[in-house]
Amino acid sequence: MAPEASEKSSDVSDKKPWTVMIYMIADDPAGGELLDQQANQELDEVVHAKLGLADREAIHVAVQVDFRNQPDVWRRIIGRGTWLQPESEAADPVTLYGFFDWVASECPAYRYLLIFWGHSRGPFGLFTDRPFSSPMAGLFADDDPRTYVTQTLTLKELREALGHARECLRQQIDIVAFKDCFMSTLETAYELQDWVKYILASTDIVPVPGWPYKDIFEELARGTESAPAADAVFDALEKHYKKDENKHRLSQVPFALLDTSKLTNISKPLDSIITKVGNSSAIRKALQGASTSDPALIDVGILCQKLKALKKVDAVDISQLEKAIRQIVRRRSSSNGQKASVKKGNKKGTSSVDDVSAGICVFCYPSEENGETTSLVAVHANRSVYDKLVIARETKWSAVALDAMPITPLPEPTKASSPAVYANTLLPRMLEQFQRGLLEEIARSGMAFGKPLGFGKPLGFGKPLGFGKPLGFGKPLGFGKPLGFGKPLGFGKPLGFAAEFKLAKQLMPGVFDDLPGPAAAIKASKTKTTKKTNKKKTKKK
Repeated sequence: MAPEASEKSSDVSDKKPWTVMIYMIADDPAGGELLDQQANQELDEVVHAKLGLADREAIHVAVQVDFRNQPDVWRRIIGRGTWLQPESEAADPVTLYGFFDWVASECPAYRYLLIFWGHSRGPFGLFTDRPFSSPMAGLFADDDPRTYVTQTLTLKELREALGHARECLRQQIDIVAFKDCFMSTLETAYELQDWVKYILASTDIVPVPGWPYKDIFEELARGTESAPAADAVFDALEKHYKKDENKHRLSQVPFALLDTSKLTNISKPLDSIITKVGNSSAIRKALQGASTSDPALIDVGILCQKLKALKKVDAVDISQLEKAIRQIVRRRSSSNGQKASVKKGNKKGTSSVDDVSAGICVFCYPSEENGETTSLVAVHANRSVYDKLVIARETKWSAVALDAMPITPLPEPTKASSPAVYANTLLPRMLEQFQRGLLEEIARSGMAFGKPLGFGKPLGFGKPLGFGKPLGFGKPLGFGKPLGFGKPLGFGKPLGFAAEFKLAKQLMPGVFDDLPGPAAAIKASKTKTTKKTNKKKTKKK
C-alpha cells in the first residue's frame, strides 16, 4: 500500500470522545512476508472502517506499523496523513514510549482504546524484533530460545511502557485489546492492573486476518463510557468469531473481558491453596487436563473444579478463588464445546468446559506427559523473566509454575589452560559482535538496502560475510559521503580494536600475552603482503 501524501504534524486542540491506538508489528522473523501482507490488508480494513463512519471526525484512529520487508516505521492518523519514522526495534519499550507521546500530542481524547497486533509468547512477552529488519537479520540473529528475551517486549517492559502512557495521556488507558495469542492470563492482568481498566484477550490462538473494526468504531463514535464500550467491543468480537470463515479452520477463538480493578481479591485464596498443598501430587494431578488451549496455560476455573474433586484443599479457599475469578472475568466466550473430566455429581460424571472454564489462564510449565513437547508457550519459558513478573512477587504461584521446568545450566567453559584456546573462542566472538554492531549501526542510519551492496575494499567486507545474491538486496547502496562514516559510527584508529584488546588483556591477565596486539597483527599482515608482491615481481623477471 502506498502512503498517503504526508502532511505536517499539527497541534490538535479538540479532544474526541475516543482515540483508538493500534500498534501493529509485522516485523517478526516468525512471520515472514505473509505477516506484511496481512498487516497491509488489516490497515485497509481500519481505513475503510474509519472513513465509513457517518461522522468521520467523531473519533481519532492512530496507527503505527512496523513492517518486516519495508523500510522505516509507518505512523498514520486515518483521514489526516502518513508519516515515516526511522526504523526502530518494535519490541523496545522506548519505541512504545514514542508512540504514546505522539498519540498524546496529536490525538487527545477523553478515553483510549489500545490494540496490539502481532505475535505473542503469552506470559513471556509480545512480538519479536531482531537487531534490525532486513535480509541480513537471518545471518546475525541468535536463534537460541534462551536469548530471545532481548528481542521480545516482556510483560514487565509492557507494564513500564503503559506507565509512561498514563503519564503522557494523563489518565489510565480504558481498554487494551490483544489481537495476539495466549494473552488472557493472570500474568497479563497483574502486570496491567494499575495502568489499564479493561483487558480483552484470548486464552488460545488468534487468527491473523480481520477484526470487526467497523462495529467497534461505530460504538466508540457514540461517545460510550468505558465499561459499556468494553462490553460492546467484546460483543463485536464474539459475533465476529461465531462465523466459521473468521475462525480460519480453528475450532474456537475464545475471548474474555477482564476487569483489572477486581484483581486484588485473587492473591489471598491462591496463596492459601498453594501453602496447604504446595507441589504435592494433589495439585499435580489437578493440573493434568486443566488446559483448554496450550498445555502450559492452566484454566483457573477448571483447576478449581479438579481441586474440589480431589478433596485435598479447603473448600472455602477454592470458593473464594472462584468468586474472585468470576469478578475479574466480566465476560467470556461460550464457544468451546469441549469436555472436561470434572465430576460434579451428575450421572455422566462430566460437564462441558463452558460450565467451568474461567476464560483466564495461568502459566504452569508442563511435565513431559502433560504436553511439554507440544506447548507453544513453554518453549519460550524463562525463569528470570517470570520471576520479575508482578504475579511472582505478589503470590506464591511461581513455586508451582516453574516446578517442572528443567534448570538449564550455562554451558561449561571449554577446558583451556593455554591462551591459544581462548584465542580460538573469545576473539572470534569479539570480531563477530563487532561485525554485527557495525552492520546494525549502518542499518539504523536510515539506509535503504538495495540490490548489489557494492561493498568495496575500503570497507574490507569480503567473502567471509557471505554477501551476495541470496541476500536479495535491491538498489546499489552508493557508499560515499552521505554515509558519513566517522565519529557517529564510532570508527576509531584501526577500527578501535586496540582499546578492546587492551581491555580484554586487563580482564583476563595472561590469556592474551602470547598473542600479537592489533597494531602488530596489521603490521605482520602488511609484511606478508609485501613479501608476496616481491615474489610475484621476481617470477615475472
